[in-house]
Amino acid sequence: TIGHIPAGLPPFQMPWDIPAFQGLIDKPHRLNDFLLGGVLVALTSFLTTYATTKKMALKHGYDLDASQEMIALGFAGVGGSFFGAFPPSGSLSRTGLAADCGVKTQLGGVFAAGVVGLGLCFLTPALVYLPKAALAAIIMKSTLSLIDFEMPWDLYMKYWKAKRMGGLKRDLLVWIIAFTFTLGLGVLYGIACAVVLSIGLILKDAVAPKMVVLGRVDHLNQWRNIEDWPEAKTYEGLLVVEFRGPLSFASADHFQETVQLIRHQWQSDGNAGSKIVVISLVAVHYIDATAISMLDDLLTEWKLEGVGCIISGAKHQVRLLIEDKLVRRKGANSLLDQVDFMITIDQAIHLAEELKQDYFSPLKRDEAVPLLSHSDSL
Repeated sequence: TIGHIPAGLPPFQMPWDIPAFQGLIDKPHRLNDFLLGGVLVALTSFLTTYATTKKMALKHGYDLDASQEMIALGFAGVGGSFFGAFPPSGSLSRTGLAADCGVKTQLGGVFAAGVVGLGLCFLTPALVYLPKAALAAIIMKSTLSLIDFEMPWDLYMKYWKAKRMGGLKRDLLVWIIAFTFTLGLGVLYGIACAVVLSIGLILKDAVAPKMVVLGRVDHLNQWRNIEDWPEAKTYEGLLVVEFRGPLSFASADHFQETVQLIRHQWQSDGNAGSKIVVISLVAVHYIDATAISMLDDLLTEWKLEGVGCIISGAKHQVRLLIEDKLVRRKGANSLLDQVDFMITIDQAIHLAEELKQDYFSPLKRDEAVPLLSHSDSL
């Protein structure tokens, strides 16, 4: 059973009059341990609250502002400190129970708080013999509604049908990690591990974005990844690649190594040596000085090998930076001495033909390639 419960509400008192606070004043060396514990408690409170409210928001279509949740927890914590209350936090079990009871608004929380207050004032003698097993059963029943097995199953089925949908695979991995650690170690560890894993995946994308080889899909009049579109056509003497991520100091080496590896693999697979490389930067929204320096070294090496470069789909700011550092060179008068910019890959093909370079072969079809006015790749 629960046992004896003190009747009534805690008296109002200033936070600095609480014995625990007085102990910190008498022993200042304990302040470091207190602050560390306070930060962990605050983090646990916010993560638990946000995870609970986010679950309900997704389930019922609510809008959720994490900043507002943090502000609300802060004000609740300040108010509760005058009554010696525990740090405020959302509860998975109480939220699930409220949802099962049909609660839709914040008024349900006000009503529940009022009932708890009345119970503490007048019903504590009746709660002495309440079995703990009964409370545990209520909590277990209410938390079952918070476990969503439909979402991971849906992710698994979609990923199984289209195994190249890497985003679904990552979402499924995060769900499995969060569920496993929550079940084994608790809510805090489950949420923390899922957050750390998500941050790690984001950093991985920043350090090693994907680079793909593009081919032209005639019936779509667009350029697509040749791994996803087997019918995509390529060209003799021409390699078209697309870099899908930020081009910065973190990803510069990866960019250089990957494009060189693709060139060598492209040639070893029986294709003619790529004498022109079209680099699509349509997915690159940012470039820094380190990446520009890497491009300078790469293009210098290609120039010695007799390889030209055309950049397609660069955003305005990215194009301005590259032009300022690489294109505006004294005496630049040929494809091998500069970088040429085109809006679409098809325009890059026409440019290569117009330059009348001997190392470029015509298209593998008789018809001309129409110019595209919209995005040239996905």
